Amino acid sequence: VSAYYYLGLSHYYKGNLEQAITDLQSALNLNASFDAARILSSAILLKANRVDDAINEIRKVLDKDEKNALAHNILGSAYIAKGMYDRAIVELNRSIEIDPKLVDTHLKKGLFQIGTGRAKEAEAELKAVVEIQPEVIQSRALLVSYYAGRGEYDKARGIIQQGLKGQKNDAFFYVLLA
Repeated sequence: VSAYYYLGLSHYYKGNLEQAITDLQSALNLNASFDAARILSSAILLKANRVDDAINEIRKVLDKDEKNALAHNILGSAYIAKGMYDRAIVELNRSIEIDPKLVDTHLKKGLFQIGTGRAKEAEAELKAVVEIQPEVIQSRALLVSYYAGRGEYDKARGIIQQGLKGQKNDAFFYVLLA
């Protein structure tokens, strides 16, 4: 089972999505309760734009474990892909409720909120991402870009200054600051 899982993971990283799905399905044929393979399979199906198949796979995980935050995250993404935004927000909120530190969910929700013009909600989610993982440069840069795009330069500068640690990565922040 593990061999098929790691083969699927390897094929996924090489960009061979269909082969990855085949390998993960082989793992699931041997052990249908292997949720990690089902979650990865669902994520790959989603990436391959096979949204309905992704939803069917991830629902199997949620049928067994309603408290799987990552599964709710993926289901939320699938609903966004289908244009079912109300249901997507419900799933993303459920994911955050279960695991408030799941950065990917906050990020997706924040970007979704930006796209729908909900500035306060977007800001809250992007700030949560930076608070959960303050060392991740990209998250901080996204929040800085958000503030700069809204003309809130003092807030953007503050976020940059919080990221300055006297290390090599500071160069990136100084570029943003400029």
